[in-house]
Parts: sequence; structure tokens; C-alpha cells
Amino acid sequence: MVRDHDSRTVLDLAVIGMICTAIIILMLSTKWSGEPSLGNRIFRLLGDASFTIYLFHEFFVSASLGIWSSMYKNTNPVAVLVGVTLIAIAGSSLVFYFVERPIISWLNQSRLARLKTA
Repeated sequence: MVRDHDSRTVLDLAVIGMICTAIIILMLSTKWSGEPSLGNRIFRLLGDASFTIYLFHEFFVSASLGIWSSMYKNTNPVAVLVGVTLIAIAGSSLVFYFVERPIISWLNQSRLARLKTA
């Protein structure tokens, strides 16, 4: 990715490194504190929705890249990467909470009802 020490590419790598470092620090700080924090809730959400994110991220990545490329032609690739990743995670998480979770709840209730009548 680094081409002849291009200052913009080096800056992009530095920004990505700082974002990754912030994520690691956030993960470590939520592990050491006993009380639930915003970071802990975010990681719990991502853990609960991880399979849905895995299944649906391609749709959101494809759609957001199509829209992004038609609207913003000359955008920093790092901004596109971060934006598309956030859109894919957010969209897939919404699918989890508004589609998968209600279906799972309904299936569990109908299963319990069958067990009570048996």
C-alpha cells in the first residue's frame, strides 16, 4: 500500500493504525471494568448480531459502494472503507434487531406453547 513513501498513503496507514489501537484499548477497558459501559454494550450487540452481520454485510457493502461511487467520485479510499464498513455493520444490526430477533422470539414462544400442551 505504501508507494515510494507517498505522504498521503502513510497518513492513511497512520489513521487506520490509530483507529485499530483505539478499538483495542476500548476492548481492554471494558474487560477490566465491572460495570456495563457503552463499549461493553456495543461489543455485546456485535456479538449477538455477528452471524447476521456475516450473512448480510455483502448486500449493504454492495449497495453502499454503488451509491457512493455514483455520488462521490473522488473520495479518499480510507473514508470509503470506514464508511462502507459502518454502513454494513449498522444495516446488518438493524436486520438482526427488527427481523431475526422477533422471529427467534416468536419461534421460542410457539415452542414453549407446544411443550406446555404436551
